[in-house]
Amino acid sequence: MIPPTKGAGLPPTATPTAGSISILQTLELLDGRFAGLAQGVAGGRYALWLGSGISRERVDDLKKVIRRVLAYLRSNADFSLPDCSYVRALDDAVRFAELSAMEVAAFDYTKQFANWGAVGDTVVSRLLNKYSALLDIRIDGELPDHLMWDVVDVAGTYGRAGLQPDCEHLCIALLAIEGCLPEIASANWDGLIEKAVDELAGPRNGVLTTYVRPEDFRGRDPRSRLMKFHGCAVLASGNPAVYRPLLIGRVSQIEGWTSDPNSAVMRQQLIGVAVIRPTLMVGLSAQDLDIRDLFNQAKVLLHWEWPSSTPAHVFAEETLGHNQNTILSCVYRDAYDKDPRAIQQSAQFRAFAKPLFVGLVLHVLCTKLAALARCAHGALFSATEFDRLGSGIRSLRNKLAGHGDVDRTGFIRSIIAELTRALGMLRGDLAGTRYLGVSIHPLGQISSDPGNNTSGLPELAAVIGILGLGEQRGDWAVHRADPSTPSSGALIVMPAGGATPQRVFFVANTDAALQLNLAGAVTDHDSDAIVVCSTIVAQRPRRSPRGKKGRTGIVDTRHFSMRALLRQAADLTEFQRLFRQAATL
Repeated sequence: MIPPTKGAGLPPTATPTAGSISILQTLELLDGRFAGLAQGVAGGRYALWLGSGISRERVDDLKKVIRRVLAYLRSNADFSLPDCSYVRALDDAVRFAELSAMEVAAFDYTKQFANWGAVGDTVVSRLLNKYSALLDIRIDGELPDHLMWDVVDVAGTYGRAGLQPDCEHLCIALLAIEGCLPEIASANWDGLIEKAVDELAGPRNGVLTTYVRPEDFRGRDPRSRLMKFHGCAVLASGNPAVYRPLLIGRVSQIEGWTSDPNSAVMRQQLIGVAVIRPTLMVGLSAQDLDIRDLFNQAKVLLHWEWPSSTPAHVFAEETLGHNQNTILSCVYRDAYDKDPRAIQQSAQFRAFAKPLFVGLVLHVLCTKLAALARCAHGALFSATEFDRLGSGIRSLRNKLAGHGDVDRTGFIRSIIAELTRALGMLRGDLAGTRYLGVSIHPLGQISSDPGNNTSGLPELAAVIGILGLGEQRGDWAVHRADPSTPSSGALIVMPAGGATPQRVFFVANTDAALQLNLAGAVTDHDSDAIVVCSTIVAQRPRRSPRGKKGRTGIVDTRHFSMRALLRQAADLTEFQRLFRQAATL
């Protein structure tokens, strides 16, 4: 059994910032003020627009890029030459920073970059919004993209094979596998999202396809489209002749992108996405002209209504600046002029990428399970009773979320590992390493999935709801199992009163249950094991007589059918009683 994580989260604050907000506080926003966003993501409605903020802990951020370029220009500058190309380039870079007279007086840029001191830090900070102009500085005798390709080393820095996905990339990959992210537009050069999808779903998985060239849009129909409109470092490192010219980062490229015929197909695809789908923008400052121009062109075709239960545009930001407000004015047109403050509040989700994406993953999984529980074969509960089952699932979700803030990347990896093992066990595949998803369908399509009758997922969801309700009443406590060993089960249930912890296994059918026995995860006489079968349990001869069942006798492995219990139960209360009786809890 995996013990609860020490340090259940960040200290609570009255108004958490985007950087301090906990996963549980993020879920409160998704359940409350941003319920429309949460339901929209679960329903596969939103387009995700991404920037460098989601990769800042895996690849160089803009500050590092700027420092690298400035250090290169200064180290090559020869102030003894009357017309040194590097000195002219350095002059341009410092001029872009717009130093005051006092700052200039305190600044000697003939020193090596490491010795520029506080004014050097000021130069770097002011170039953050002018990075594209910095990268566009020309050096005599070098190609126009010299600073970007050779000095920043796009291929080696952002296309390196050894880069590992972070929490954000893993969450995006999981949501894509779950069918919730049909359109992803990314300004990032790195290949971390693609790598995360391959890690979770395996290579050649059909989940995600990357689009860079116009030709890429022909004859493809993946679950998720990743449109890398500023190019791809991974592809450029492997085939620079084709993909190096498609790397966008210099101001002349960004300003010319809107009229460049080579960008026309990508541009039209992105405009179509901006017109049809609401936008969730994460880690993207929207400072580049080409991004703002896309939404400005989209408004000509179709504007978004205000007010709306599903916000048309949401930014994961601490504050909204001029660039974000410009986009909002494009999106909502006249409505923005009438009530800009209300629209800004509806568009500002005060959480950065990690807590937001972890919160979205937990919310989507919980919402899907609640929807699946309503599809359980033979369940004739009222709408109110199904809502109660959903509240049981949600209570376990919140308990889980309380332990995810210390190491969010480790937390999401553990969630993926546990789900992979539990879902594999359900299907009879104990050795499976691929995450196949709770459902590849967005929320609105779950009830019509013909596979519900045989997958076992609806019955599993109903059991999770029952376990959550029982924990709320104090009947037992639910803990996470160790995904590294099949014998630990899918969950651990600790009955009240200090009784022996019970290993709970979920299987879709008798064949999957047999795989547990063949693997040695469960035997016929494990007094601490409960095997919950979604479908009707086929009777099979036992290898030895059963012991006595009861709290004072020997209890063999409990193996029972959820559908049989659901057929007997007239309401949720009776179903809870029958489950507890069958499980001897």
